[in-house]
Amino acid sequence: RHSSAIVVFSFFLLGIILFLNSQRESKLAPFFQERQRVLIEATLLEVPKVSKDGASRLNLMVNKLFHEDTCIDIHEKIRVTVYKNMPAVLPGQKLILALRLSPFRNFNNPGGHDFVGFMLREGFSCSGYLSDGRYILLLGEPGFSRPRAMLEQTRSEFRQLIEEKSRDAKSGALMVALTLGERHALDQEIRDSFLKTGVGHLLAVSGLHMGMIGWLSFIITKTVLSFFPYLTLRFDIRKVAAILTAVPILAYCGFSGFQTSAVRAMIMAYVFLGAMVLGRENDLWSSLSLAALLLLAMNPQALFQASFQLSFLAVSGILWLGIPAIRWIDGVIKARVSSRGASLNTVLYILRLLCVSIIAWIFLFPVVAFYFHQISLIGVFANTVIIPIVGLWVLPAGLFSATLSLFSDTLSGHLLAFGTLGAHLVLTLVERLSQIPHASFIVPKPNWLELAGFYLLLFSIWGLWKHRNRLGLTALAFTLGFWVVDVGYWVWRVKLRDGLHVTYLDVGQGNATLVELPKGKKLLIDGGGFRGSDFDVGRSVVAPFLLSQKILKVHYLVLSHPQADHMRGLVFIARHFSPEEFWYNGQNVDDHVFQELFSTLKGQGVRIKGPSGLLRPFSLNGVLVQALHPLPETVEGLFPLHSNNASLVLKLSFNGVGFLFPGDIEREAEERLVEEKAGALASHVLLVPHHGSDTSSHSAFIREVRPLLAVISARDYRGNFPHKRVLTTLRDA
Repeated sequence: RHSSAIVVFSFFLLGIILFLNSQRESKLAPFFQERQRVLIEATLLEVPKVSKDGASRLNLMVNKLFHEDTCIDIHEKIRVTVYKNMPAVLPGQKLILALRLSPFRNFNNPGGHDFVGFMLREGFSCSGYLSDGRYILLLGEPGFSRPRAMLEQTRSEFRQLIEEKSRDAKSGALMVALTLGERHALDQEIRDSFLKTGVGHLLAVSGLHMGMIGWLSFIITKTVLSFFPYLTLRFDIRKVAAILTAVPILAYCGFSGFQTSAVRAMIMAYVFLGAMVLGRENDLWSSLSLAALLLLAMNPQALFQASFQLSFLAVSGILWLGIPAIRWIDGVIKARVSSRGASLNTVLYILRLLCVSIIAWIFLFPVVAFYFHQISLIGVFANTVIIPIVGLWVLPAGLFSATLSLFSDTLSGHLLAFGTLGAHLVLTLVERLSQIPHASFIVPKPNWLELAGFYLLLFSIWGLWKHRNRLGLTALAFTLGFWVVDVGYWVWRVKLRDGLHVTYLDVGQGNATLVELPKGKKLLIDGGGFRGSDFDVGRSVVAPFLLSQKILKVHYLVLSHPQADHMRGLVFIARHFSPEEFWYNGQNVDDHVFQELFSTLKGQGVRIKGPSGLLRPFSLNGVLVQALHPLPETVEGLFPLHSNNASLVLKLSFNGVGFLFPGDIEREAEERLVEEKAGALASHVLLVPHHGSDTSSHSAFIREVRPLLAVISARDYRGNFPHKRVLTTLRDA
């Protein structure tokens, strides 16, 4: 026992030393830190991913960089966004392009996703941006090795065949995701439906897919081998079938593009097949541990990846609780049912699948909440129904049709049409199930202590049930005590706390501020957003912060003015955080995001207030709210639509302290406020107008506000935000 501990400790210690020694500074660092424009020669690694706004995302391996008459040999991965006119390219294609490099950047809010760490773990050094794909120069044919080039060509032809034979675009996109591992053609609505029904894991090629392919291949191979008496007498056909099953698993992994999750699943499958060949198939925990150690030896950073954690936690839960539960169910059913046959096997199959789904759901509950902030109540039922359709119909039809495409396009097309029929059924079921009221719900994001507390609770309950001793009872009492304290703290923190708490969120070049009023009311002023981008700030930035603070309801939404960097993030919040009132500046604009926001608000019965409804100061839980601008008669008359000067200007006051939120007002509106509301402008904390632009924050306005603290919500675009003149004005004040 001591020797084993020393071996494991030495393994991880060696891994840490090797990993630390492998961390070298990127050769691209001097260029992306200064956001320089460079000329590069690179190789395309994957099929470009196209977003619904037309932008293409490319994963490139930089081979050479040209800068100031020098050529630097570089072997580093970068991610490049091409905003329009992306030419048709295949993986392996060599490109020459001039682009501006920039470092990856996090939104630095509590509870936010560590995007920088994620990209570094994926092996990327930096990002790059190119406005027009017509500036890309293509160098000859794709330059991968011949086997890889043939694989990519086959994938490309099969992708086109799916598009031709699919009964609709959505079914085709799902078939592409399941067989080729390419999810970019799936729109957000479909992804949301899969998440709501708890089957989102089907959209990524993972252990479940590899397990289904391996199981099906093993059954078919073993059945075929059993028809040959010579083989059955001379060899253990189970072991032969296990060896032969390695081939279709490798083929599926290659056909899906050797994605990280697919390679991980392949290694896990190979370990379990190897255990079967060695006669150790019952030693499941050793197989699982060996698979984990192999994966960590290849990539220590995998330990911090969500897919790695979810895969091994799910399998651990099934081995620990699922298999004993299945054995118990089998024993009970077989003891009470005397007849044997297909009907009994079908019942047992359904009960086993249901049992595994329940165990996996319970075991993954906190980790799913941590990463995805959403729990499906119908996930167990949905998995029980949909997994067999995918595993026994859609996936086999897709992969067999891919094999047939090498010999006959006609036969392949017919089989593929049959497979996409199954994909259409899956989509229909998922969409119908996701429309069930309360099928899923947003949940608070647990912290690391709460994650540990959940699994400690599981172990305590299991230990008490298994051993029924004082130690188990003590552990359970300790864990329950932790949860009483934890829940009590957050109830006080979210609903009962006194005082006014204002949090200015990092949303890049935009505004979003959470105001926590005394005794639990929440007010969100603007929601951030990016013009011309389908990145949802509300979903990916604002909501994770709210959920990390255990906030499930925002009572008041405020939109200073209908522009993308203030408005786009509010749509998701309006849908999922049950607002009661919406305040805005009264401008109704012909913008699809604005119309979507208003449609959502009206559909939920939210009270909507413009300037006329905010004329008089009022109190919310002891906080004085004043709408200083614009007046109702000036909304359409004095300031045109989309004008920054029409921004709603709010002042909040509590216990003698004032907070001013002026939106994007510029000189004209500032002068009007100084003239009409001079006495009301004075505030201790100022959110600087228009992100620190040179068009705002003029001396007369700043003198009237007299802030002690100025907050600037901006992203530094080469010194334009905040402007030097604005910084000087603020320092002088």
